[in-house]
Amino acid sequence: MALTKLEFTRKPFEDGRTFGETGAYEQLEGRAHFALDPDLPLNKVITDIELAPRGGDGRVHFSADFSLLRPADPERGNRRLFVNLPNRGRGNDVASALFDISPRTELGSETLGEGWLLHQGYSILACGWQHDVPQLPGRLRAYVPEALRDGNRLTGPIMCGFQVNAPTQTLMLSDMEHIPYPSVSVDDSYATLLVRDYPGAEPEIIPRDRWKFARLEDGHEAPDPTRIYLSEGFEPGKRYEVIYTALGAPLTGLGFAGIRDISSFIRFASTNEGNPCAGDLDFTYAFGVSQSAAALRHLLYLGLCEDEHEQLVFEGLIHLVGGARRSG
Repeated sequence: MALTKLEFTRKPFEDGRTFGETGAYEQLEGRAHFALDPDLPLNKVITDIELAPRGGDGRVHFSADFSLLRPADPERGNRRLFVNLPNRGRGNDVASALFDISPRTELGSETLGEGWLLHQGYSILACGWQHDVPQLPGRLRAYVPEALRDGNRLTGPIMCGFQVNAPTQTLMLSDMEHIPYPSVSVDDSYATLLVRDYPGAEPEIIPRDRWKFARLEDGHEAPDPTRIYLSEGFEPGKRYEVIYTALGAPLTGLGFAGIRDISSFIRFASTNEGNPCAGDLDFTYAFGVSQSAAALRHLLYLGLCEDEHEQLVFEGLIHLVGGARRSG
């Protein structure tokens, strides 16, 4: 199988709290390791997979963080796997809260509120699929290789858009502290900074000598390929867009394959292959909200609902407030 190994720790969930007739749950947390055949037609839909470094087995290797909640007594479960695509790396708390009736505690806490899904007996799987997740405790991310051409890192144009809520002189080249794509050079002559009075308005070019790839350290400018500095500051309400040459091209599409393959493994793999849920599951549903819902739509569009053995992995996809776009 494309998932080669699960490494995890196991502990009682919420100190052995019970959820109706399902009873107690256990929580498995760790890292999933994958090796994809880049020559399979099902995998060729992943952009630039042909440029990914290959291991000695000819496959493309990557890994991802995962978290799995399963009934401590599998016989009391409903034999259904609920796959939650984390939004910005947040784990199973977000998915469960949206199925609960009563309000829950603070976002990002380990508490799942009333735990409606767990009362029904679902096993709940979350797996990191984004390579650029903010580096914060408890976030789930994917660890993917970069595409290389003749052994060299790729470069290419990229655009980042911003609207600030408070005046500031510096901005990271990403949203909400995600890991940014760095500029190929702090002196990139191609780079252009635009400002609009509102989205869709005619842009104005901010002269290059008024902004830099830099951060502020103790009130002084320091060159930084992951941030931009504007001397007069960025104004709330205005729309800013910076177009620049980025360095590096992580294979983001491997995150979709990771979701597919860990779901397939938990559903179909045997005990001898290291599956902690072997023989306990008959159906799999995947759920995403906002950005993760768009990612589910993209996964379906790419045909990544079948694994490398052409088995159908998901019986259903639930995408909530995903907008009209796909995600990649």
